[in-house]
Amino acid sequence: MSKLSRESIGLICCCIAAAAFLIFPETAISLVAGVTAYAIHEFGLAFIIIPSLFVILSLAIALSPWGKIKLGKDSALALTYFHWGLHAWSLYAISGLVMAWFAFNKSRPMTISASFTDKPESSWYQVFDLLAVVAVIFGVAGTLANTIALVQSGVEHRLRYWWSFDSAYSWPSP
Repeated sequence: MSKLSRESIGLICCCIAAAAFLIFPETAISLVAGVTAYAIHEFGLAFIIIPSLFVILSLAIALSPWGKIKLGKDSALALTYFHWGLHAWSLYAISGLVMAWFAFNKSRPMTISASFTDKPESSWYQVFDLLAVVAVIFGVAGTLANTIALVQSGVEHRLRYWWSFDSAYSWPSP
């Protein structure tokens, strides 16, 4: 039997969590609400201060001589639609810069764990790689859920508007 990769383990964890959320939705909602309330209670102001510090750090790096350091090969990267605020993109930028620095300048693998140690394959730092895979999967799932909700809201609004002019019947308000 071969050893499972970190990505496979992350996917399995996400599938188990998704199944638990589908089977026990009330418990899942209660659990997420409790974790959120705990995090806000324990880290309240840090949720604002830490990303703000990353904005300042990102600007400092971009405007300093370090901002001129080339990382990686030339690539044709299309313009990205920035749907998040400056704070979230600063967090992504600093994380990406750290990974790129170690990958391109120190010849380490392009993983989170390689940013902490030169032997990421044989250390407990691999937990960071697992958390990164899980975070990406849930981030994509959250983005898709928000997109579906926005599209649904737009379609309902548009149909209500169209229906009210085309017919004597107007849809009831939600």
